[in-house]
Order: sequence, then C-alpha cells, then structure tokens
Amino acid sequence: MLFSLLFLLFLLNSVTGTCPKGTVSDPYSNKWKCLAFVTPGKLYLTADGFCNDEYNGHLTSVENGFVNMFISQNADTAFVNETAQRFWIGVNNVGGNGWTNMDGSNATYFDWAPEEPANSTGSNGCVSVNMKGLWYNDDCFTNYPYVCGVSELGVTPTTPSTETTTKPASVIEYGYYGNGEWYNVLYNVSELVSTVEGMIQNASLNHSLIDATWKCLAFVNQTKPYMVAEGYCKDKYNGDLVSVPNGFFNMFITQTANFPSTEVLSTFWIGVSNISGNGWTNIDGSNVTYSDWASSEPATATGSNGCVSVDSKGFWHNDDCYTDHYYVCEVPEVGVSSTPQPSDPTTTTAPDSVSCWSYIPFAIDYSSTLTAIDLQPASIIEYKHGGVNFYHVPYDVSELVSMVEDIEYDIYLTDSYIDTGIFGLLYLGVFDYKDGIPINSVIFAGRASLYYNISDTQSRIDFLTANGNTVTIVLVNPGLDLTDITQLRNVNIVQWSEDSTELLTNIQKGMECGGGSPVYRPCKKWFSFAPDTSNTLSGTDFGTQIAFLKKESSTINRPDKIQVVYLNDPIYSYYDWNHPESFSYYNPFYITDQNASMIFNLNKTLSTLYEDYYPAHVNKMVFQPPFVAWVSVSNTSTYENYGGADEVVQKLKDAGFQLTFFLLGPDVDASKLQNYTTNFVYWKNMSNPQPDDWENIRMKAYGCEN
Repeated sequence: MLFSLLFLLFLLNSVTGTCPKGTVSDPYSNKWKCLAFVTPGKLYLTADGFCNDEYNGHLTSVENGFVNMFISQNADTAFVNETAQRFWIGVNNVGGNGWTNMDGSNATYFDWAPEEPANSTGSNGCVSVNMKGLWYNDDCFTNYPYVCGVSELGVTPTTPSTETTTKPASVIEYGYYGNGEWYNVLYNVSELVSTVEGMIQNASLNHSLIDATWKCLAFVNQTKPYMVAEGYCKDKYNGDLVSVPNGFFNMFITQTANFPSTEVLSTFWIGVSNISGNGWTNIDGSNVTYSDWASSEPATATGSNGCVSVDSKGFWHNDDCYTDHYYVCEVPEVGVSSTPQPSDPTTTTAPDSVSCWSYIPFAIDYSSTLTAIDLQPASIIEYKHGGVNFYHVPYDVSELVSMVEDIEYDIYLTDSYIDTGIFGLLYLGVFDYKDGIPINSVIFAGRASLYYNISDTQSRIDFLTANGNTVTIVLVNPGLDLTDITQLRNVNIVQWSEDSTELLTNIQKGMECGGGSPVYRPCKKWFSFAPDTSNTLSGTDFGTQIAFLKKESSTINRPDKIQVVYLNDPIYSYYDWNHPESFSYYNPFYITDQNASMIFNLNKTLSTLYEDYYPAHVNKMVFQPPFVAWVSVSNTSTYENYGGADEVVQKLKDAGFQLTFFLLGPDVDASKLQNYTTNFVYWKNMSNPQPDDWENIRMKAYGCEN
C-alpha cells in the first residue's frame, strides 16, 4: 500500500520535471532521468537509432525493479493501442559476450519470464518486455514499440563521443549503431555536393558497440555475381565488399538493407568467402572472427560455392558465387586510407535506397526555351521541336550522371513542344518489359504547348499510363500558358521548385510505387545474333532467315539484352546491348540485302562478334556473363569457310559465351564444327519458316535449359 502511494506521487510529480517535451520523468533511475514511449514499432537497432537521432539517447537501461515496474506500467498505458504487447528496452546480447545495455553500460538487473533467456545471442539476443514487466530474449528483427532513455534538459549524455568528420558521397551514412540515414534522389551536382558536405558523423554514437574498421557503407541497388560486385566496390568506392566484425554490425547492415523505405531483400552478398578452399577469409584481407551461419550451413563451402550471402534475418549462407545478389561496399572516409586493419568482420551485400520501386524514364527539353537545363535530373531521352535523341540504357548512376552532364541545349532552336517528348517516350524499350513494375514517365518542359492536336496527344498519354503507369510533366519555366496541357487527362503537372526536396515530393505524389519484379523472357541472359549475310544462301532463304530472327527477337521482352552483328566484309554494323528503343519502333533485323561478293567465313564472323563484345566489356565493365550467341553457318565446303576459328572461339568461351550454331541448309557438315561447339540447331529445309523441331529445342537454343 505504501509503495503504491509513493508510486502514485512519483507519477504525479513526473508532469513537472525538467524532461524534454513528449517525455516523462523517471524518478527511480540514476542513468536516464526521462523516458520516451515511442510508436509505431521498429526493429531493434532501428528503434535505438531513433532514440539517438530524436533524443540524443538510447533504448533505456533498467537498473532495478522500481525502474522495471515504472516503465512497464507506463507502457501499459502508452502502448494500449498497439497490437504487440511487448516493447524493446536497451538490454541485449547481440555480440554474444554477455548482457549489456545499448548505452554502453553493463546490465545488472534482470526479470526473465519462465524458461528465459533462450537462444540468447545474435539476431535473437534482444530483450523485449511485456506489460507485466517480464523479460524475453526476442528476435531483433521484430517490430515492437520501444522506450528511449533521455537525458534531462541541459545534461549531456555520457556515451562516448567521436570526432566530427565529413564523409564521402554514398547512398546512406551510418554510425556505430542505430539506423541508416537515407538521402533523397539527387537532382544535380550542386545538390550532391551539398548533401555530401552535410553528411557529418553523429558525435554521440557509441564506438564500442559496432567497432567496425569501415565507417562508411554503400548499399548498392543492383544485383551482380560475387566478384563483379567486389570489382564495383573497388572501382567505384576504392573499397571492398564489407567485412563484419560482430553481431551488432551484422544486425545493423541487415536491418538497414531491409529498412522500410527500401525494397525488401531476400539475400545479399558480403565479403566473406572460401573460394581458395583454405578457410573463410574477408576479401579485404582481414580475418573472419565472427559468423552467424543459418541452419545446416556452411555446406559445399569452397570454390564457386564458397561465397557468403546474408538473408533478411542476418543469417549467413554459403552460396553460388555466380548468383546475382545486391551487395554492400566498404567505403573509406575522406582522408582515411582504404587499407583495412585485420579485425573480426563478416561481409554482406545490400541494396541502395529506392524512394519509389518503379522504372522512371525521363524526357528533357533541350531547346533554348529551357532556362534551367543545368538543374535537371538524369534522363533517358532528350527532345526539341522536330527531333528526339535516345540515350542507351545507363548501367549505373555514375554513367547516368555523365550522360546528363554531357547534354547541351540548342541555343538556336526557340521552339519545343511537350508532345515531342511524349512521342519519344512511347518508343522506349522499358514498355516491352511487361513485368508488373510501374513505369513513371517524367517530362521536363520549357514550354507547355502542343504541336499536335489534343486527341492525338491524349492517345499517346493513354498508352503511357496503361496498366497503372503514370506521366508527370514538370514545368521548368514559370508563367507558362497552360491552355493546352490542362485539357489532358491522366497527367500530373508539377511546377519547378528550387527546393529540391519540395520538387521531389511533388513529383513523387503522382507516381505509382511498388509491385512486380524484374522478368526476363525467355531467361536472364545477354543475347547476340550473328546472321549470315554472305552470298551462300539464295535470296529467298536469306529472307526466311531474317524473318525468323526478327520474329524470335521480338519474344525477348528486354530489347537492351540484345546485340545483333552483321558482317559485310570488310564493314560490319551492329545493334548493341543496352539499346534504349522498343522493338515496335526499331527492330534490329532491318537488313534486306546480302553481300553478293562476300564468301561465308566463320572465323571472320566470330571475330566480329568478339570485337563487338570486347571494347564494351573493357571500357564499361558492364556486360557480364552469361552470354548466348546464335551464329548462322551456311557453308562448310572448304577450310576457308569454317576453319581457323579455334583462337577466337576460346576467347569467346573464356568471356562466358555459349555458342549455338544454326546450320542453314542440308549441306552444312556439323562434324567439321564440333571442335568449336556441340550446340547445333539444324535447319535443313529452309522452305520451312523455322528450324527443324524448333518448338522442342527452342529453350535450349536460348541457353535457358540444359
């Protein structure tokens, strides 16, 4: 009775303390004098990060039974509308070294529920409390409401501080614990510089918890095989796939990778591997001293299966190194050497922040009517009155930025019309993907006038907005005549703002985000086609070959995955990978004439194929296996026709090509070609519109099945 009375008096007194607004005074604690009861629920480290960002505190420690009862009885009221009847406190054993508090102090009081704690380390090593004050070691990846420990006004927290340093550009920045900080899509170099200059390390974060050699991370939103991902980290950031020193760091990168504003991942690469078969090491050269293997892992743990991916719960899997996963790069701080000191890390790979899961093709007015050209974001096409320029599909943000920086507006052209940009967007290959991912087209316009009539323009907009897709017109110049565009339906109209956050918010309001996943038909490969243009085939058979290839290529839903090589001795032409245009606008099998003076030569054909691949591969490091090449072979009657190709065939195979030879006509001898490949498609009777038994062998010819 006496305790209840004292407790009530303390509750009444809590209204008049020196705590920040929105918190209550805790008279029983010698550490945190104020408490914040926070909803909605968050993952454990994300919750702690909020406590630090919002209150310069941590998830609260619990020093004794009075504090425990005070917190749980207040939580019963504060969290009454929450489905989850537990909440997070700062006690944990994530590191596996015993129970500690997130503020860095040792845990000295416990009130475990029956049969607790169990499974008490790693991703299960976080403490939740029920409304009766009983403790549970819980899954750290659960969303619970939480209680922050907050210092009184004018009192500085005693958590260790860090030197304030400016960090290099990246998609997110992170401290030593807590949540990642996500940055908006950047609109230009000036904003990028401002953003980077503003990325200042939080001075109140606790070094001892994360203890990572690398203080900056890049969560890369593209899927790559293991070594390609590592190469990107080196080339882009002068770093490596990330190493993981302990359970806190493992949980941090996993929870950040699954941050609610990003695409939810299944697995991602980290830097741990056993490719050499000599034991698990980090690719940055440091030793592996921490691991969190999933059940029955590691298995088949060397060579091409010796790479480590991490799932959405932070568990490790030894994985096929040729699988495409997202990944996380270690990034050196500005002025800090990129050579890490050996530590106890494990590596993971994760994705970049995406504000809106969708495809976003851009059209930019590059006439002189556009006065703010230098402020515009990346684009896919540029337009002016009477013309559209298509840019190849950019491989990454760096290439995209370079493309935009190279745009020059036409100072002599004073007219431009929005419908020219709309017309250009119609013919982008992204509309062939048809994978359920929304397409949000954005047109940046210097004028609001139309060249064509309203009904023609509306029909084009109806195409662009089919299946839930959207169109947004950004009016870059002020005071425009809106008579034409206000008559259009299903269009979002946004006025340019110098405030990039405001502009981005207004653009995103009209976007459709989420849904679908990338689809590659017939399968995820790069396809090369090398038709025969020599004088061997009759005109009719040549036409049949081209018609067949044209039909087949149109079944591939990603035009940017197709390359077509024509050999017209000594000149060849090609339709390259990452081409932006749709098949409905431009089919690569446009050729109608043979070269009447050219003799079929397999070595020259394959050499041309390799020459087209090699410069792109070396200069951009963009195109990575698997590649499938369809090569038409029409003549094996002499060694000149089929011989001498051993060296180039080996180069193509080393690069990752699967060669499939289409044997055109009854006289081609497959036995003369078996030292090059054993993948043959027979087309003995070319009066038929497709090769022999095509329906049964089609997927194998594409390399989509063994």
